[in-house]
Amino acid sequence: MYNVDLMRILFAGGGSVGHLAPSVSVWESIKRKRSDSSALFVCSLKKNDRKFLKTQKVRKFSLFAPKGNSLFFIILFPIAIIQSILVLIIFRPHVIFSKGGYVSVPICLIGWIFRIPIVLHESDRVMGKANKFLMRFAKHLCIGTPQKEIADDDVMTNLSIEITATGNPIREKILTGSSDGGRRVTAFSGKRPVLLVIGGSQGASTLNKIVWDSLDSLVDLCDIVHLTGQGKMNTEKRHGRYFQSESSYEEIHNIYALADVVLSRAGAGTIAELSSLGKATILVPIPKLASGHQEENAHFMQVAGAALVLDQDTLQQTLVPNVRMLVEDEEKRRNISERFRSFADPDAADRIANILLVTANK
Repeated sequence: MYNVDLMRILFAGGGSVGHLAPSVSVWESIKRKRSDSSALFVCSLKKNDRKFLKTQKVRKFSLFAPKGNSLFFIILFPIAIIQSILVLIIFRPHVIFSKGGYVSVPICLIGWIFRIPIVLHESDRVMGKANKFLMRFAKHLCIGTPQKEIADDDVMTNLSIEITATGNPIREKILTGSSDGGRRVTAFSGKRPVLLVIGGSQGASTLNKIVWDSLDSLVDLCDIVHLTGQGKMNTEKRHGRYFQSESSYEEIHNIYALADVVLSRAGAGTIAELSSLGKATILVPIPKLASGHQEENAHFMQVAGAALVLDQDTLQQTLVPNVRMLVEDEEKRRNISERFRSFADPDAADRIANILLVTANK
């Protein structure tokens, strides 16, 4: 079916691990289908991006790309364009897979000029600004969740882009964890319920502070695993029932397996991972982030009864009572878990991989 020799695929995205982890899962699927494939991941200069891709053992290039609202955009964007030209000339990809975000814009613009086909993926309920812009140049748009709106009418007018509902891909490793492995990492006894707190790479500081302020009450209810985000650990917070780490990329599958309840931001990638495991989850969306996409993601799950959603502004008052309710009410926890699991889509990575291979072959 696929007759391109040594398939070369460039994955563009970054600024948060949520842009990178789905691309890694798609690459895993492509390798199973085409062992003669090669990949290059173009990410941001952020330490989180580079650290995550290093743990995945993939080739990467950090692009000097500025955000659209950067004060130095006019100076830095031409540098990103020059870098993109060099990357595409040297790697010569057959197709570009873009997860959106500011890193993807210069790569996709030069890719379009070089007539390299572009496939976009939108994870969130609300389309990001980069993907909205890049739809003009892309061959295919993959949608992870039902869209509140595909794009503004003026953007959609006369576009020939093909749109496919693929779901949000997750890495196979996420499904392979064990509670024994989680206890090995945390040194917890396994005799108490476990709350996993995922601060994330964006907006973690506020969530972290509220957890630390409530720590004495929380450790009375359960053991706590707290992933704070890069450089945001609080070394003054120590307790035998509290385990703290920046990210635990290499052990996240075991930490997930150990958790009974999860407190998390509402990024689409994290939601996809947690739903695939059927975790009883409390979502705290970052308010007004990127057109409110986390708030829309969380609201969609809340309406379906698949997660509890708490407002960041009142989280100081609502966190402990809601954690207590889920920890103590096994039936409530099970009902939320089952509804959340119904949103899992284990075939998403394969669907996207097939689209990339067919697009490259054309």
